[in-house]
Amino acid sequence: MARYARSESAVTNEKPYLDIAIQSCLGEVRRSHEDCFVIRPAPRQDNDRWLTAGIITKTFDDGDKEHRFVRAETHGGPEEASNFSIIKGKQFVDDLGDRMFKSR
Repeated sequence: MARYARSESAVTNEKPYLDIAIQSCLGEVRRSHEDCFVIRPAPRQDNDRWLTAGIITKTFDDGDKEHRFVRAETHGGPEEASNFSIIKGKQFVDDLGDRMFKSR
């Protein structure tokens, strides 16, 4: 499992691609489950290339919410696409935070 804490900018990988969950915890003192985002890479195959894609989830008082994303970037294999999906997921969390879960 890979963990990502915004305040520490630390990433460690203990599992291979496609099965990586990244916890992004907000707040420097309090780190409870309610303050964490989970990023799961979910690259999609498009002919002989792989698209950047993933799912970001967070638990709220009224249940889990998720944000799915697919990007136009393509990669030669699923591992490369998964790694880049994690980077893009972190960027979503850093840029949007909870706002990504707001109804449109």
